[in-house]
Amino acid sequence: MINQVLKTISKIYHPLSDETNDIIKNRSKIVRYKKGHQLVKEGQVANKLYFVIEGCVKGYYCKRGKNISHWFAFENSFITTITSFSLGVKSRYILELLEDSVLLEFEKEDIIYLRSSHEDFQSLWSIVITKTLVQFSQRMASFQFDTAKQRYLNLIENYPIIENRVPLTDIASYIGMTPETLSRIRSSKYSKLT
Repeated sequence: MINQVLKTISKIYHPLSDETNDIIKNRSKIVRYKKGHQLVKEGQVANKLYFVIEGCVKGYYCKRGKNISHWFAFENSFITTITSFSLGVKSRYILELLEDSVLLEFEKEDIIYLRSSHEDFQSLWSIVITKTLVQFSQRMASFQFDTAKQRYLNLIENYPIIENRVPLTDIASYIGMTPETLSRIRSSKYSKLT
């Protein structure tokens, strides 16, 4: 399984040398967790990076007793709480599995080693970080310039499978609306299709 995963990473992100692949095989591991498992808890320092092989992950935070969805990750995505992982500070976010999941797990010290000793992995890391920054920037711009309906339609366009895999309350939270508003928007969208 790991050989196929590494081929996928090389195809989507950046080609990795045989030497880099061998190091990843020796220093990472494939893990399986059940739905509801928290990869990172609030207040924990994130010291692992994951690549989603199968499953769905929600990043969220708690504010005034409410869970606020901040991002979702599906197959072929790298995930961690990036500020905690990069700076070694306690995470404000929680990473929780929304489905039974299979992940490739890296320890932070192995990421540091690979980045410092293998240019191909450093290039991969740069692409991962750039994609993350672009996604967060687009999300911020969406909140600044788009209506609630536009945010929903953009989400569905970018992630057509999301409604089948993520609870609607989490989707509503992610795009900054109440579940009732999301329900009205979805109803008007589907009534136009019939």
